[in-house]
Amino acid sequence: MAQEVIGQKTPNNAVAKIEKDITDSVMVRLNGLVTGKQIMLPANYSPENALKEAFLIIKKTQDKDKRPALDVCTSDSIANSLLDMCIQGLNPVKKQCYFIVWGKELQLSNSYFGYERALKNVMPEVKKVPVQIIYEGDEIEWEVKTDPLNADLIGERVITKHVQKFENLNKQIVGIYGYVVSEREGKPYVLTSDVMTTREVFDSWRQSKTNPFDDKGNLKPYSTHAKFPVEMTKKTFISRLCKRPLNTSDDSALYREAKKALLRTVSNDYADNSDIEGEFEEQQEPVEQPNNEQVSNVKESPEQPKKGSIADMFKE
Repeated sequence: MAQEVIGQKTPNNAVAKIEKDITDSVMVRLNGLVTGKQIMLPANYSPENALKEAFLIIKKTQDKDKRPALDVCTSDSIANSLLDMCIQGLNPVKKQCYFIVWGKELQLSNSYFGYERALKNVMPEVKKVPVQIIYEGDEIEWEVKTDPLNADLIGERVITKHVQKFENLNKQIVGIYGYVVSEREGKPYVLTSDVMTTREVFDSWRQSKTNPFDDKGNLKPYSTHAKFPVEMTKKTFISRLCKRPLNTSDDSALYREAKKALLRTVSNDYADNSDIEGEFEEQQEPVEQPNNEQVSNVKESPEQPKKGSIADMFKE
């Protein structure tokens, strides 16, 4: 497909044709992968419906200068984002993924729901990925597993006790933990587990294309991380947690393309392809390189968070 940019002044019928051409090209490639037994789409997943719903969202997506994504993004980048969405079996209407503008590229970004859904698509044996936020005041006990009879968990950090009072939910976030749960012989089985402190989460965010911290190291009040600290912490953690069994899973042809699509989506959030995760779509100024255009925010700019709001939950 040519590196074509859909102009804002393009007649509606021409835009509709370009939309059809992109959708058709994605479906041709997708059907080829399915026929060649290179991917397996989730049961009851309709790529046709997901593509239609995705295009409705893309039409409303803007870059940091309020320009429509269809006006600045190449058709190749739009097609690749849609293809990765379908390969992972995701649907943007279910908040499993988002479309963001970076320069002239449209890129796919998964939510923490999307990462879990994509992992289950690559590793059907995965049943769930439960995670829990640790708040200030929670009673926590944990250990590093050393039992040689449970080789899969040797060296991993596991929470053995978590007592949480309801009022702690309004306090500062100090960490997060979770598991990738599979099933063996009809019983739940933990494939991997992990624990992250707030400082580790912050170190992850500092690797992203959009830096949510100001020069003093505080979260910018308008950043997505400050507005939605719980969701952002979960996404950071789950993306890292899911990649651990993914990188050690069977590299069969059936799941290879889905694995590549998931790893591409993770790297989309990082300018240097860091091996961590990114964040939701966000409207900010570029971090370092002046020629890099910033990720857009589909939503309208929110009001500044008030003192004592959830934005104050993160403090180093």
